[in-house]
Amino acid sequence: FDQRGTLYSKPGLDCPEFMDLMIATLDKDLSDEEDIRLSLDALRSCRERLTSEGINLSAFDSIENAADVEDLRQALGYEKINLYGVSYGSLLAQHVMRFFPDGLRSVILDAVVPPQVNFNLNAPRTMNRAFEEMFTACAQDSDCNEAFPNLRDVFYQQVDRLNESPATIQLTDFETGNSYKALMDGETFMSGVFQMLYATEIIPFLPRVIYDARAGDYAFFSRIYSLFAFDRSLLYGMYYSVQCAEDADYSPEDYDLSGLPEQIREMEDYSAEFLLEACQVWNVEPVPPVVDEPVVSDIPTLILSGRFDPITPPAYGDLVAEGLSNSYTYVFADGGHGAAASGECQDQIILDFLANPNTPPDAGCINAIDGPEFITPGSLVRLPVLSKMMRLENGTGWQALIYLLALMFLLSALFIYPLMWFIRLFRNKPPRPDSAYSSAGEFRVGEDLSSTAGVSGTHRPGSSRISPWPAILSALVLLVFTAVLIGVVVSMAAANDIRILLGLPGAARPLFGLPPIALGLTGWMVVAAVLGWVRRSGSLAGRLYFTFLTLAALVCVIILAGWGMIAAILMS
Repeated sequence: FDQRGTLYSKPGLDCPEFMDLMIATLDKDLSDEEDIRLSLDALRSCRERLTSEGINLSAFDSIENAADVEDLRQALGYEKINLYGVSYGSLLAQHVMRFFPDGLRSVILDAVVPPQVNFNLNAPRTMNRAFEEMFTACAQDSDCNEAFPNLRDVFYQQVDRLNESPATIQLTDFETGNSYKALMDGETFMSGVFQMLYATEIIPFLPRVIYDARAGDYAFFSRIYSLFAFDRSLLYGMYYSVQCAEDADYSPEDYDLSGLPEQIREMEDYSAEFLLEACQVWNVEPVPPVVDEPVVSDIPTLILSGRFDPITPPAYGDLVAEGLSNSYTYVFADGGHGAAASGECQDQIILDFLANPNTPPDAGCINAIDGPEFITPGSLVRLPVLSKMMRLENGTGWQALIYLLALMFLLSALFIYPLMWFIRLFRNKPPRPDSAYSSAGEFRVGEDLSSTAGVSGTHRPGSSRISPWPAILSALVLLVFTAVLIGVVVSMAAANDIRILLGLPGAARPLFGLPPIALGLTGWMVVAAVLGWVRRSGSLAGRLYFTFLTLAALVCVIILAGWGMIAAILMS
């Protein structure tokens, strides 16, 4: 269900002022003071607009949300429900357990927020913990460590480098189709990697992302970061109503950054004070202190955590479990923020629990998860053009159309030459050594099959023939390559395989041995076409047809080369 204030619920506490501010300042190098001032101005404008519409911002908090869950259960006529909550939803689910336990059959807490912990104050430490888990996991994976050694040093060196000299990247709003140039400093890069740790499917790419950034390649980072930057699913008004009512009861002195890397300390230095200032602007009533007490319950509860979760670490799940006497806790070694729908094992455990909440679910599959399968040179064929083609960026749509038209014409060789041979047979004119199809089985391009020239068995001067086999073989090679490539890409897209943003699985590497073969065959065709015209071999129509075939093959290999597919077998 949509909580009050979110998505389709009315009224929705959206603050488009923040999106407008973000777009207006993407290419600006703002100081921390300017950033805070503009953000508070945007928040103030949002509040004034919502309150002018008669909205009571204090009516949107966790206690009211919990009551809504109970009202919904009763309205639907359910005696008991299975309640699932992820991230803030896990906190909301605990409030339902606290205030309305009788309506619950079971509860699943995914990426757990403990009510007794202010996660805002702990955010810098949970960020650092997740970074260190990533660095450690890569160092312990032999392939990852070989491909991306000293990952921690490289990461923080790149953060420092970008803080000193920001890079310019392109961000795309996929909802509107608009693209913007954005200035990216080290803090933005670090924030982007932090947010990517939320997504289990992106974690295997992060060592590669960090090393690509060191090399000045931000293509993958920019595409993923665009999803975060233009995310309209976060309704800031609802966020501040909940946060300010429940977690703004601290002082800046409670914010301890000691022992953290300098880069994190500098980025998070103003965060605690900003939330307090923002809550002064938002000005909602605080909820009763009971919401900060740990929940004590015997309701069957499944607690799920991810090893790399950057905001709700596994320790939070353990803390909540202390008050839940009938709970089962699991940590996924490859997981980010939220386990449900992130893998077959996770879903199987959830289904087993729902089938019988009072019995520990079958969690044997969890032992088979060692950690992320990091994307390394050996596991990926680097092909960044695929992500551009999926969005038809940089003219790739027109290029693909031209490639397919050229390939279709080249494929005509597979029909025209055999057809001409059959016509010859139909006329009962068996091939002769000097005719279009020699006794050695070589079909000669330049011969006019309707001509009676050469019947005497003698060669005319300069009438040497050129074999059509390079055209036929080139057509076959490009056909197989294109068909298999499309099949692999379609299957990856259907499976939501995020590797497609960088390239193809390493298992597809042998496929990219075909484009260099096509290049060699095309070179053979060029030589054959030139010799055909120089020697005036065969008929004019035959030479013209072979020349157009050669041009079609050239177009295909030039486009493939531009897409990086000729050299892809060598890329990593």
